[in-house]
Amino acid sequence: MSLMSRVGRFWLMALLPVAVLLWQFTAFMPHLTTAPLSYLLLAMLGWYGIIAGFCALLSWPLALLLRGFSGWLLVPAAAVVGLLLWVDLEVFEQYRFHLSPFVFQLFLSQPGEVIEFSWLTWLISIGALLLSLLLFTGFWRISSKQWRQWPVWAAILMAFLSSQIWHAVADARGMNHITILTRNLPIYQPVTAKRFMAKHGWATAHPESDALNVHEKGALHYPLSPVTATVTPKLNVLYVLIDTWRADELNSTVSPNITAFATSPDTKRYLDHFSGGNSTQAGIFSLFYSLPATYWGSFDDSQQSPVLMDLFKNAGYQFGIYGSATLRSPAFDKTVFSGIRPIHSEAGEERRWKRDRNAVDQFESFLNDRDKQKPFFGFLFFDTVHAYDFPDDFEPKFQPYWDRVDHIKLNNDFDPAPYRNRYRTAMRYADSLVGKLLANLKQQGLLDNTVIIISADHGEEFNDHHKNYWGHGSNYSDAQVKVPLVIHWPGQGQGEVDYRTSHFDLVPTLAQGVFGAKAPLANYSVGKLLSDSSPRPWLLVGSYYNYALKSPKELVVTYPTGQTEVMDNNLNPSSSQPPASAIKDALGMMGHFYR
Repeated sequence: MSLMSRVGRFWLMALLPVAVLLWQFTAFMPHLTTAPLSYLLLAMLGWYGIIAGFCALLSWPLALLLRGFSGWLLVPAAAVVGLLLWVDLEVFEQYRFHLSPFVFQLFLSQPGEVIEFSWLTWLISIGALLLSLLLFTGFWRISSKQWRQWPVWAAILMAFLSSQIWHAVADARGMNHITILTRNLPIYQPVTAKRFMAKHGWATAHPESDALNVHEKGALHYPLSPVTATVTPKLNVLYVLIDTWRADELNSTVSPNITAFATSPDTKRYLDHFSGGNSTQAGIFSLFYSLPATYWGSFDDSQQSPVLMDLFKNAGYQFGIYGSATLRSPAFDKTVFSGIRPIHSEAGEERRWKRDRNAVDQFESFLNDRDKQKPFFGFLFFDTVHAYDFPDDFEPKFQPYWDRVDHIKLNNDFDPAPYRNRYRTAMRYADSLVGKLLANLKQQGLLDNTVIIISADHGEEFNDHHKNYWGHGSNYSDAQVKVPLVIHWPGQGQGEVDYRTSHFDLVPTLAQGVFGAKAPLANYSVGKLLSDSSPRPWLLVGSYYNYALKSPKELVVTYPTGQTEVMDNNLNPSSSQPPASAIKDALGMMGHFYR
């Protein structure tokens, strides 16, 4: 019995460093100043205290079986838990999502593509593990001292019950300033009981404040009717995509070649254009399917190609697909380019700038070797900007300049100028490759019969709103989802387009403009034609794990926990209620292609 008591005391003491780390997450809680602190304290004590209790229960059988080795088992286990919590804090600070099976899969399947750790981060992690081992070894020794622990366990149970009931009532009554607090805590799962409370008259239902939860009802049904070409296409189509290129970096200083091309004959620049998401998966998916990112899982499972690519295949186009980053994770080879081979990827090269350079060279070889009597579809996806990479002797570099990217150094007080200047230098290198490509196309006379689309999958943030957001995939500000769009289309005129457009609009525009498709847009798309200037009050944007509605003035963001948060486009909390009509439209989009 004394050994079991010692195990219980050990896990109770383990809550102390856990509490210190958990408190760091309060820096990401915008409503903390207006919500009762007592709720947060009860929630943290109750939830993580209960977890400590389960750890104690699981440890007891092992401790009884291996009496002499109990400390050797519990100390490393607790140290690993502490390390994971610290890593979770570091990951959340940069990317705003917690460790989960999804994140581990993302890290292992796309190393360095989404979540990137420098050697300094790894070194500090090893140091954190050693410190954690030392700390929990001390706890195990102290746990041999006798003290009454049942009052603490009783307080934990009371805190757990009271915080869960508090959350359920707040959720049923639409008190988002309370429910939004715990969404930032790792593995926290609060209780909800809206229907139960509304049924008994204890709360009024607020369906417009619910999260934009979409449930797949039946099988995927895409497209709703066949989409076929009514004309023999004669135009070549070329996509040139630059990973992580934000809209305001299309200028004569950072991207002079593309900026000059944007003012050339038959070329239009779209000034208020948005990706369908803040990540590569969501951005590319929205660009080629014209569907919200919530459909990704269904198309990934079914490996169904997009209507647009089927039109190209059926018309006998020649394909030149060259991705600097791998096109197999996310599985674009089984979705966007399903049934198209070969797909060329330069993922084997160590340096990303070499991958990009090789992709351009290979595509130019494709242009020379192809059958000139048939149209071609080209796809180039540059990765050098995403990796902040360029040749060591590439000049001039923007100053001040960060010699080495160490994400662990990023915080709310970090000066973003050297970091962003490294990004801009990488963008200027990518621009030089695009300039070389455009010059080659012009020399071969291909500008007269080729639609050229130059854009990005998503943007990149450099703590623009002083809320410690860096990179992408973490919010839906303009920095992360507003991207450049330049389209060269022979015979379609030139100029600047200032109304709102989306990646969703490319598929219907090409389907009608290149193939003369007559099917209603709603049968295969949620977008509009790029020529349609009618107002678009809300856009649906997504990521790997959540999605949002975005208007010119505010955001309605949803979370996997089922919570919804309204904020302005500077990411400040708003007291506005989620727009019921826009949510209804979004739910319709996300369920439209299920039977």
